[in-house]
Amino acid sequence: MWQCGRGGYQASDARKEDYRGWRLYHWNYTRPWREKNDGKASLEGFEEPLDCIIFGHSHIPYVRFASKTLLFNPGSATSKRKMPYYSFGVLTVGEELKTEHIFYENKE
Repeated sequence: MWQCGRGGYQASDARKEDYRGWRLYHWNYTRPWREKNDGKASLEGFEEPLDCIIFGHSHIPYVRFASKTLLFNPGSATSKRKMPYYSFGVLTVGEELKTEHIFYENKE
């Protein structure tokens, strides 16, 4: 299980790896940079298909498919931004990819 959203990531933390047969990519920003951070821009620039892109920066929980690629933003455990709750995300990697967002009101 990977947990994301419990700490700050830097652009240098970007990584792509094969894990249990899944092609996963983690990136703190979408690429190329654009104002709307929905992860779809991250699809640009990859020649091979990816199974999942885990991205951040906006601190807004997000889970959608673009074609066959799962786009997952875990949200933020430290900044609600415009959201009513704090959140963090859990990506479970097994025979299938499963996501879950955990929401809570107070950081204490």
